Amino acid sequence: MFVHPATVRHRSGARNFVEVAGVLIHVRTMTIGATILTVMIAALTASGCGAGDGSSSSPSSPPILSDTTGDAPFYLESVSVRVAESFPVQLFLDVAGSTPTPCHSVAYAVEKEDARIDVTITSQSAGQSCTQVLDPRQFVVPLGPSDLPVTVDVNEGEYTETVRP
Repeated sequence: MFVHPATVRHRSGARNFVEVAGVLIHVRTMTIGATILTVMIAALTASGCGAGDGSSSSPSSPPILSDTTGDAPFYLESVSVRVAESFPVQLFLDVAGSTPTPCHSVAYAVEKEDARIDVTITSQSAGQSCTQVLDPRQFVVPLGPSDLPVTVDVNEGEYTETVRP
């Protein structure tokens, strides 16, 4: 059943307002098409990341979790090993890729053994409803001091590089 905007009453008693996701929208001066479009945009905007209980969280800066692996993939786009000119030599992994949603956190674990460094990069779900869209991320994984040569392996062979002196 469609209610004409001129007869809409908000629960506070104010006429000609519709509440969508906590936002009051004045509908008296809008056409029916504009009213429907405004309500749809407000609903889509409110359905981004959130716990589903009306609370919101900032999808722009989920934490990067170190020394752990997540429950979802991280889609690698580029990886490069950076060698800091220091003594002892410090290595860093510059990573670009995407998480499955803006609400996922990046998770990584680093294991060192002899002349090899294994890095596992995944993502961790926040356990909340979220817009299903790949979210590009760039970050640095500190690999720590290392003797050269060393082979850096990311995600079991997805990227491998041997760093030489």
